[in-house]
Formats: sequence, C-alpha cells, structure tokens
Amino acid sequence: LDMNDSQAQKKKIMQFAHLMGRTKQECLKDHLEPLKQWFKDLGMDDSQVKTVIVRDPELLCYGLENKFKPIVQWLRDLGMDDSQVA
Repeated sequence: LDMNDSQAQKKKIMQFAHLMGRTKQECLKDHLEPLKQWFKDLGMDDSQVKTVIVRDPELLCYGLENKFKPIVQWLRDLGMDDSQVA
C-alpha cells in the first residue's frame, strides 16, 4: 500500500490512540488540533509540526498546560527565544 504522508500520520496516531483506549475523535479533538496550533504559534511550520507528531505520537497524551507550556517557559527563562525553542 502506498500512503501519502497525511494518511501515514493519521494511521500512526490512530494506532497509538487505540492502544490508549481512546476513540479517534477523542484523540483528535482533545489533543491534536490544540497541540498543532500551539507548535505553530511557537513558529513551527506545518511540515515541522507534522514531523514532530509522526515521529512521536505519544505527544498527544501529554498535557499542553501541564507538560509543554512549563517546559517552554523554562527554556524562555533561560534566555531562549521561540525560534530556538521550536
């Protein structure tokens, strides 16, 4: 089977979501879209966001407020700007 990148990304994410006992809709609604937007707000383009999520779909299980934002704030406190963080 020859899948394009988008199909491969969705398949990988859904396989992980299934292992976590979550439905596709729950996973995508609760985590994927907000996470994608947050990465874009940091300055990442669509290709970079896609690469990050495909390489590590477990990121969808991490809380944006409890995991990513504190880490990014810590990096900013160390003097990094968003381009360095992204």
